[in-house]
Amino acid sequence: MNGMSSQLADELFEYGRTLCQMGRYAEAREQLLLSDEIGHLKDTYYWLYKACKGLGQSDEAKKYLELCYNENDFDKSISMLYAEELAESGKYKSAVDVLEKIMSIHGWDEYADELIYDIKEKMK
Repeated sequence: MNGMSSQLADELFEYGRTLCQMGRYAEAREQLLLSDEIGHLKDTYYWLYKACKGLGQSDEAKKYLELCYNENDFDKSISMLYAEELAESGKYKSAVDVLEKIMSIHGWDEYADELIYDIKEKMK
């Protein structure tokens, strides 16, 4: 990606992110997808997840969250969000694995520990 393309991707990303924060999810999704076509930026998948979630497109939102997690599996907040989505869709074992991994990286976390307990109760 050359300098001009990079700048355009950055500007489209920032515009899309701002639209998403304003609740204008359809427009945000469009801008974020354009930005991603020009040059992928680190947080694009997270904001695409938020835009699709806001539009009620749960399957597409989950796809973007998974891509976001795959890029940022060391990020505590992304991992927690991903684990919650996995648990909500009945993928309890995967959710527990994600939570245990994040606690092995960042240390014990009360919320993650409670979530693991709740998920394990559902697995019984």
